This record gives sequence, structure tokens and C-alpha cells, in this order.
Amino acid sequence: MEERDRSNWMVWRPFYFSNLIVDPKNENNVYKPDLTLIMSEDGGKSFSGIGNGAHGDFHDVWVNPTIPIK
Repeated sequence: MEERDRSNWMVWRPFYFSNLIVDPKNENNVYKPDLTLIMSEDGGKSFSGIGNGAHGDFHDVWVNPTIPIK
């Protein structure tokens, strides 16, 4: 295990639904549902918000393996 991002995105309250979801086709795309939805495109080194202002409490993410993000 390797610690990467130490920003507030990652150390926010650890809700039961705060897990990491890795894109099955691109291991550099990592998602974290939480009070907002955040994503990393560099394997977890840094994260940014992708919730687009939606109300919080994202509990899960499903990544469609047939539709690439990038």
C-alpha cells in the first residue's frame, strides 16, 4: 500500500461509503464517492471534484467498461 493524496479531498470524514473505485480499463482513473464525487486521472496522486454541483452523499460509482472516460 502506498499513501498518495493528502489533500482535504482524501482526509475528509470517513463515511461508510467512502471507498475507492478503479476504472476496470484504466487503472489511472480512480473515483471516490463521498460528500462530493472526486476523481483522479493520475492513479491517485491528486483528485478533483467531478460532482458538478450535484447534492452530496455519493454512495457508489459504476464505471461502464465499454465507454472510456478519456
